[in-house]
Amino acid sequence: MTPGRGLQMRVGIPLTAGALPAAARRLGYPVLFSANAFARVHADGHERAKEFAGFRLPKGGQLDGLDAALDSAGFVAAARYGDYRWSVPDYYDLVESFPWTWHASMDYCCEPEVAKDRPLRLLRIAATAQMLAQCQAKPRRKHAACPRRCQSSKDGRRPSTRSVRDGFRCLSGLP
Repeated sequence: MTPGRGLQMRVGIPLTAGALPAAARRLGYPVLFSANAFARVHADGHERAKEFAGFRLPKGGQLDGLDAALDSAGFVAAARYGDYRWSVPDYYDLVESFPWTWHASMDYCCEPEVAKDRPLRLLRIAATAQMLAQCQAKPRRKHAACPRRCQSSKDGRRPSTRSVRDGFRCLSGLP
């Protein structure tokens, strides 16, 4: 949330080029891209087929005119791949490739699909605090600085007492 602006909704766009970003630009929608949308994988036949091969960085003008934010894809990384396929330096190459309105720190999500019990949630909360410290230390350019506060992407779930309590635990562990 931006001070003085209230809550802002963003349209999640799964593609980094083509009709969807063009429509969002034309309609003036603020958008959210997942880092996973920019991920490249090694081709079939390569000894590392389907493994992460870096990010397709936005090309000149590709995202111009968009109020675009970047999410680290923590949920997708955990649910689909078991962990991030990229490192903090890899992610910050993507962060530094465009002047995002904001970007999310890499985090370890605690949704029930990923963290089914309290001990695992507590481990993921501790890992999130450690990851935030790494993300805050990484940026080389001012516009890529990791926010001092959490930027959170919410999926519309109603928070439970447990998730609120764990959220406060996470906040207390942040640098």
